[in-house]
This record gives sequence, structure tokens and C-alpha cells, in this order.
Amino acid sequence: MILSGRIAPGTKLPAERALSLKFQVNRGAVREALSRLSENRLVSVKQGSGAVVNDWTGNFRLDFLADLLFVNGRLNFPVFRSVLELRELIGPEMAGLACRRAAPKELAELERLAKELSRNSGRPERFQQLEYRFNQTLARASGNLAFEFMVNSIGSIYLENARIFRLGIAPLLRQAGKYGQLARAIRGREEARARKLMNDLFAVSGRAFYRLLGVAEKNPKGGQNGGRR
Repeated sequence: MILSGRIAPGTKLPAERALSLKFQVNRGAVREALSRLSENRLVSVKQGSGAVVNDWTGNFRLDFLADLLFVNGRLNFPVFRSVLELRELIGPEMAGLACRRAAPKELAELERLAKELSRNSGRPERFQQLEYRFNQTLARASGNLAFEFMVNSIGSIYLENARIFRLGIAPLLRQAGKYGQLARAIRGREEARARKLMNDLFAVSGRAFYRLLGVAEKNPKGGQNGGRR
């Protein structure tokens, strides 16, 4: 409710007893929830004066995206677009850095996963899991901790809302062979080629997602339902 904007910054939350009655939980659960909100800087809690909602946008962290992706059970289109754009921006950079830094173990894992992706091009659910693991390995091969953190954060959103993201997997199934080409380009330290291949792969799925978003935004009543919330 805080992240969706239903409770505005500066709002004082009801007392623990009132929250306990509203949500039908014991006061211990309420205290734990308030403590977690405070740790994430979503509220400020002062002894004797209760909890006040902070302006969370000034304390935004990437892991908040998972909570923002669905509002009132419906897909939040601007947030979904933001996740896609972030994914497309970091993909080619990861591939480029992996060409310079990937260790033999990571190169072997990328090649193994690329073969698995080709073998599972007819199984969208399995392909989706493998594609995430390929990107996770690529982030590790880049030697950039920030990229690893971002891929893991996006990955938690990706896997927890797999049904929604699977809508963009179909075009990738037809491009499964490109993962092998990408793995070989990284092993060969062909940075320009690796960047282009990664950009092409993300662009293919991105176009499918953007088409779906365009249709859904024009017809919000037909938007996607589901997800964690």
C-alpha cells in the first residue's frame, strides 16, 4: 500500500492495536512488519509517537521493483517497462565485460547452458529457467558485482512472475542457437560480436513485450492479472 501510493508520505499509521484488528493478526506480527518497514526506510518509527510513512522514492532500491510490479493484483505497466529497459541496457555491457574477464569455468558453464537452451527450445518453462541461469552466469563472468546484484534482483522478479514474462519467451525459442554463438564469441574474446548478439537476443524478446504492453495499456481493463500481489 505504501509502494503503490495508496498511503501518502507523511501519513501517520494507525496504532499497533488498530493495525492488528484491521489485518487480523497479532500485535507481534504488526511489530515485526513495522520493524521491516523501518529497516527498509519506508517508515520512521518513534517511541511514543507511532510510525510515519516516508517518501520512499528518495530511498528507492532495486529490490522494491518486485513489490511495485503488481498493484491491486494488476500489472504495473510503467514498472514492467522499467524492468525491460534495465535488462536491455545491462545485457550488452555484461557480454562485453565477460569477453575481457570470463574465467575458464565460466566460459565452460556458458557453453553448457547454451547447449541446454538449444535442446529445450520446445519447452518454454524450462527454457525460461535456463535463460535466467545463462544471464546469471554471464553477469558473474563480467566480474562486475553491481551487474550480478541487478541480474539477481531482476531474476527474482522474473522467476516469481514467470507466467507474465513467458509471454516474451516465444521469439527467443526460435533464436536459441544464438546463445551458442554468444558463448563462442565470449570464449573468442570477440567483444563487438558478443555485444551485438546479446543486444539482438534482448531486443527480440523486448519487442514482443512492448507489443503486449502497447495493447494492454490501450485496454487497461484487459491488463494482466496475477503475480505475487
